[in-house]
Amino acid sequence: MIEATDPYAPFMDNDWIAQVLARSTLAGEGAEDALEYFRTPGRRYREPGSEWLHTVLRPTFQDQLPDDDLYSTEFSRAEAMLGALSADLASSRTVVPGRRLRGMMPPRWIGRALDRNAAPGSGPVASWQEDLRSQGSSWAPLRVGLFGGEKARVETALDSYGRFFQGLARFRRGPSGALRKS
Repeated sequence: MIEATDPYAPFMDNDWIAQVLARSTLAGEGAEDALEYFRTPGRRYREPGSEWLHTVLRPTFQDQLPDDDLYSTEFSRAEAMLGALSADLASSRTVVPGRRLRGMMPPRWIGRALDRNAAPGSGPVASWQEDLRSQGSSWAPLRVGLFGGEKARVETALDSYGRFFQGLARFRRGPSGALRKS
């Protein structure tokens, strides 16, 4: 499911497509106007695919999550869970004939969650690690069979994804500790 529904795959080879699509959707502009917007230096989305997906999915969840801040929080949590699941997939990856092995690639499910949770030890991964420590095999994602229902697999996946996430957050914060602009 993670690979088959990868919304970022169309944007892998050309960041400008993702930038223009995101701007077009977020600002309600045509493609030409959106492209013109980016001619000014410094105007870029950090995660344009995520910005686009966040916007196009918003109407679908309006009834369940009417508050925009709550929707953004839950969207970030969903991206992070998909990141942890992709880390699990990468760690248990076997070569499938005719398929490119992506297990060595860093997770692409970073998105908006990174800027919202850039402080060390913050965000959904840290929260899930604490929940897993306190709830053990009763943790809801394990009970429904995510990570093969195996506590060791989820621990490995959360650790791997969490290290990648925090490393990227440190890079984005830079030496001063302040979040850098893209």
